[in-house]
Amino acid sequence: MNMNKRLILTAIIGFGSTMLALAQAPYDQYLMSWAATGYTTNANGRVITITEGGKDFIDRVAADNGLNPADLVFVYRAEKRDMAVVYRSTGAFVADVYQMEYTFTDVTNPTDTGTYRQAFLNDEYHTNATGSTFGIETKTVNKEGNITSYLYHGTFQYAMPGPPTPLDPEVNTVWCGSFITGARIPYTLPITSLDLKQSHPNVQEARVTPKRHYGRRGGELLGIHRALDLPTHKINDPV
Repeated sequence: MNMNKRLILTAIIGFGSTMLALAQAPYDQYLMSWAATGYTTNANGRVITITEGGKDFIDRVAADNGLNPADLVFVYRAEKRDMAVVYRSTGAFVADVYQMEYTFTDVTNPTDTGTYRQAFLNDEYHTNATGSTFGIETKTVNKEGNITSYLYHGTFQYAMPGPPTPLDPEVNTVWCGSFITGARIPYTLPITSLDLKQSHPNVQEARVTPKRHYGRRGGELLGIHRALDLPTHKINDPV
């Protein structure tokens, strides 16, 4: 075999290995349970409580994009450090909700399996952060660098300034609550449909639809929100 044929064969093998690795690379996003309690005032000036959970975010995204809420799930995207709504069946991105990726502090153990994290909470409609989160991330990684188990849980607090209106009950509200990740939601579309962006040596981020933030549609929000029930979890184990 001459040198040119060897080079071509090597290139083909290398390309095939790369495509196989990409096809097997995990897209690390996990179901997110988000339970928030808000404190605000009603029309009579009395302090009342309202609740909000991941289902409320899903309902808004579905309404804003003409989708069926049953086809969507609320997830935490570990590599992006944000929360989004994606398709249940394929894991494909639909809309962003909250971000924890801009300002954060991580304290991580030597094996990179446990991290204590404080992060400011951002959305797409305020210049400054609206609040902050504290969470503990634990994970295990195989020899290829892929995450094989993952858990992120913690607490948050944030506030939406402004006078409340019947169509926008979130403003003039102080929110607090807790979150926890659940089962992994894999990205299952063909490798040829991926718009690849390197965010980790062994993880590729996939997006097949334009990024659309869920928005408020002129302030048309749900009146009273429903909170998700969080599974019980022992959080005092060292990591």
